[in-house]
Amino acid sequence: MNRPAIAVTGLGMITPAGHTTDTTWDGVCRGESFARTVPELHGCAVDFACTVTGIDLDGAVGGRTAFRMGRYVKFAVLAAREAVTDAGLDPAHWDGARVAVVVGTSSGGSAGLTEQAVALERRGPEATSPSGILLT
Repeated sequence: MNRPAIAVTGLGMITPAGHTTDTTWDGVCRGESFARTVPELHGCAVDFACTVTGIDLDGAVGGRTAFRMGRYVKFAVLAAREAVTDAGLDPAHWDGARVAVVVGTSSGGSAGLTEQAVALERRGPEATSPSGILLT
């Protein structure tokens, strides 16, 4: 089978260790733990997590549609922008059939789905967002 060659040419990361690939790598190399107590988890069997903090996602993503995006989508957009920049690509001049962005997320849009389920339970279907499933 003759497959076309592929190459990873750019990286982008938004993680608890840093908001870029370089700051993430620096944090990992320092061996620092990024686990923190999360007040919302008080009373749970595990009350800590490695969360991304210190970034204004709406401001960083920009645009008029940021408010519709789930938190994890904003992370993906920012990481993809970094990867494209890191690759030295110009979206205005690339062959879209040869460019891909691969995104990894640990839990997707569970927060958006939970918000919609709670709204449905407490206030009925009229309280849910028509794009609720899209936020997950």
